[in-house]
Amino acid sequence: MEASNGGDVRPPDRGPFPAPGTASGEDQDTADASIQGTAGELVLVLYGRIPVDSLKVDGDRRVFDLLLAWDPDA
Repeated sequence: MEASNGGDVRPPDRGPFPAPGTASGEDQDTADASIQGTAGELVLVLYGRIPVDSLKVDGDRRVFDLLLAWDPDA
């Protein structure tokens, strides 16, 4: 990346990746659900243009129902 003044722009150092405690085999919770699709398909699901069931859903589908019903302004 290059700044408008011609210098390099570097993202802030956020430490090692993955963050400590998240590497495989360490203390981590499993996901309640996952959904697979293209980025475009996921956006369409979030905007209610296509149904969640049109993508590959593993686990508890109700997690996505709650996400889609969530009102961030409430």
